[in-house]
Amino acid sequence: MKPGIQPKPRWWTGLAVGLLLISLLSGCAADTGSPPGTSGDTVSLAVYCRIATDAGLAGLPEDGVMLAPVELDWVEDETVAQLLERAAREQKLAVSSQGSGSMKFIVSIGGLAAVDGRSGWMFSVNGEIIMVGSGTVKVEAGDHIEWHYTMDSGSDLS
Repeated sequence: MKPGIQPKPRWWTGLAVGLLLISLLSGCAADTGSPPGTSGDTVSLAVYCRIATDAGLAGLPEDGVMLAPVELDWVEDETVAQLLERAAREQKLAVSSQGSGSMKFIVSIGGLAAVDGRSGWMFSVNGEIIMVGSGTVKVEAGDHIEWHYTMDSGSDLS
């Protein structure tokens, strides 16, 4: 070693390597905040029974809102029926259904079921009433899903 030149401390090199590894590893393990199977995108869901409330059916929320709009994680390939059932579990709202897959039929939400052949639950996606089964329609990221109780095959929904 030349006179007057001091060697660099070894702890400095170790510290630099350690900090580099920590920053690399923390980036690899970063939590996206999204559950498995989701992308971080969301959908919204709401459930309304205003028609039944206005008709005086007992035991319903006075404002006709069974489930105020909630933001939920979007899950790829999830149907409207599956989204409702998942939200109902999370929000402690009773949902009854029959059938499966494309033949899934929502019988009741919050204890409110059809009382005749013209009443029951219908849903809209982004403001458009959909006239196919909720087990066939896939939810897309950013969708706004609303469930509405009808007493006149949907003609009373506006």
